[in-house]
Amino acid sequence: MKWFIILSAAVMLSLTQLTSCKHSTEPPIQEPDTTSHNFVWEPPVLLGDGAGSGLYDVTIIDDTLAYAAGAVYGKDSSGTWDLNAYNLLKWNGMNWNPIRLQFYTICGQSGRTSYPASSVFAFGASDVWIAMDGSQIARWNGNVQTATMCLPVSFSIKKVWGGNANVIYAVGDGGNILRYDGSNWLKLSSGTTLDIRDVWGAAEPGTGRLQILAVASGNSPADGKKVLQINGTAASSVPDDGLSWSLYGIWFVPGQKYYVVGAGIGQKDVLDSSPWSVYPSGVVTSYLSGCVRGNGVNDVFVVGSFMECVHFNGKSWYNYKDQIPFADGALGRIAVKGNLAIAVGHVGQQAVAIVGRRK
Repeated sequence: MKWFIILSAAVMLSLTQLTSCKHSTEPPIQEPDTTSHNFVWEPPVLLGDGAGSGLYDVTIIDDTLAYAAGAVYGKDSSGTWDLNAYNLLKWNGMNWNPIRLQFYTICGQSGRTSYPASSVFAFGASDVWIAMDGSQIARWNGNVQTATMCLPVSFSIKKVWGGNANVIYAVGDGGNILRYDGSNWLKLSSGTTLDIRDVWGAAEPGTGRLQILAVASGNSPADGKKVLQINGTAASSVPDDGLSWSLYGIWFVPGQKYYVVGAGIGQKDVLDSSPWSVYPSGVVTSYLSGCVRGNGVNDVFVVGSFMECVHFNGKSWYNYKDQIPFADGALGRIAVKGNLAIAVGHVGQQAVAIVGRRK
């Protein structure tokens, strides 16, 4: 009967309010700001003839300029495989144009090889940073390669992110985090040997101070997981209760919303000790998620295995499964800027890039 007493009291209170005042002083309920789910995805562009071609990262400069990093292999006119990969692709708003960046075959020697690239990050059209699937980083000015850097630690770089040209982080296998200060690369203490799979940073409102987070995990539940906060020259663990052991991507707006993806989508509003709230597999996404990126808390994309791509508009999630074919592929990264989204990955042995525009 308790529910009945509560309901009766609520009814009496409502009647009292109606007879005692003409206008309610209660503020109206604020609905969340939303963005449109209405993205039209262009037909996927398949690149390369096979041989393990794939794209592993993408960055958007503007509506007519973007770059993707990876490895695209082709055959010559005789049908012979060209083992020199195209490792950077430049998008001009319509087409993807292949580029071969040259890394040192062995650091300290003069020989060069177009090794596959693993990550790309841009400060603008004339300052693009590209990581080799190893421990080298190249710079590109929009027309030519301007530098090649050998990092002081040998490891496979998974992601590069920077606040400016003098504050750049490279993360990857074995718990490695390196910071570039404009002149040198310095190894940071991460407190883990797990593979660090993604790093993202953003300026805190008001102070402008950079908040930088990364995620790390192993290949089984026994290996564990880590959410790391990078402060200057060291990293510390952030509480990760509630998250799956499999973590692949992170994105956030400081003090407003934090997302971590992998086996499910984890989220929280503040970085405190409370457990992460998680959409498990099958609720929003059905497969392993590889990346999360957004324009704001009401404009967030997640991509992953089997070409899955979902969007949060501030109120609801939408899955674009009816627009994106190729169930045998995977989308490993996505970049979003305004009304443009570009996702990259592989379909079978070919690289794939998919462009979406909001209508």
